[in-house]
Amino acid sequence: MIPSGVMTLIQVAFVLIIALLLLSVAAMPVFLTALKQLASQLNGSSNGATSKNVVDKLSHI
Repeated sequence: MIPSGVMTLIQVAFVLIIALLLLSVAAMPVFLTALKQLASQLNGSSNGATSKNVVDKLSHI
């Protein structure tokens, strides 16, 4: 016999696994691209910006 609530826990786990897969396929590339651009701006490798200028721009956030 299956104890009560086990089927509900299996369904919740299944939905959670699907959500994590969708997150890794859809959202992670967007976040990684944004973090990569932010890191390059902080290092001063794009548009001649220095890290001090970028930090000054980001300090008001």
